[in-house]
Formats: sequence, structure tokens, C-alpha cells
Amino acid sequence: WSKVEVWEKKGWEIALHGYNHVCTTEDGGLNPVNKRSEFAGVPYDIQKEKIVNGMKILKEKNIVPKVFFAPSHTFDYNTILALKDNTNIAIISDTIANDTYCKYGMTFVPQQSGCVRSLPFRKVTFCYHPNTMTDSDFEKLEVFLKKNNKKFKKFPTCMVERKESLYDRLLRKISFFSRTQ
Repeated sequence: WSKVEVWEKKGWEIALHGYNHVCTTEDGGLNPVNKRSEFAGVPYDIQKEKIVNGMKILKEKNIVPKVFFAPSHTFDYNTILALKDNTNIAIISDTIANDTYCKYGMTFVPQQSGCVRSLPFRKVTFCYHPNTMTDSDFEKLEVFLKKNNKKFKKFPTCMVERKESLYDRLLRKISFFSRTQ
């Protein structure tokens, strides 16, 4: 928890990342990056309990997240309802899109890659799992960050007005279709 405090002091956004990170379904939900989920395909009342319990743990450490980032990148409409009904979270950091957009009363921030690289999108975020990274992975990340630091922007922490575009939907369809092939 001391690391999390340091991250917050640096201005990092701390997201709610589920409750126990145990995937109990083979459902990809609205963002079928994977065919496993802690949330997608789970009844609303169980999702509500997981979200409330996850928030409770963070609040006990004086952390009030504004962002949700689902384990395995998978969630469904019940997840969105449980977040809206039981938290102040209005941002989901996970989707394939050209830019941040608003849908279902939530802001979706695209997360297109598991490693840093230049991509032809307006907004790009990367998902790293430091517990599985090698020294080489950390070195590559550091080089990329130093080279591209002027391109980085602060993570959005409020609702956006931009609606999901046809281009966003097309990118998602292509991405998810290519995963099933």
C-alpha cells in the first residue's frame, strides 16, 4: 500500500481492478479481449457485491478511484450498472477505439496494446503487468517513455462529450474478429 501512496502522490490514477481477480466465466462481454472474466456473464447482484467490496478495500486505504479497469479486460452491461449504482466511477479504461468516447453514461478510454509502440490512433494507452515483465521489458519501456515523453497527456478523469464513432466501432469489430480467427 505504500507503493500505491507514492503513485498517488505522483499524480497517477488508481483504478478499481475488480475484487478478487478470479475469472469465473468464459464470457468476453462488451469488450471480448479475452474469453474469461471476473465480471462478464455474472449476475448483477454478484457484480455489485464485488464492486462494493473492492471499493471498500480501497476506501479503507483512503483511495477513492475514479476509474475502473476490469481483470482480463472483460465486463458487461451489468458491470456498468453496478458501477453507476454503487460508485462515483464514470470512467472505464478499456476498449478498442481511436479516442476516448462516452457511451452508457460512462467515459471509455481506449487501451489498445500490451506493450509500448507507436500506433496510428488519436489516443493510446498501454497495459503492463510488472509482475511478469523481464528486465528487457522494463528497459524497452524506459527507452520509449524517454523518447516519447512530450506526447503523453494526463489521464482523463472526467466525462467526455464525444460519442462513439463509426470508426471506433469498426476498429473494435476488426480487433475482436481477428482474435477469433
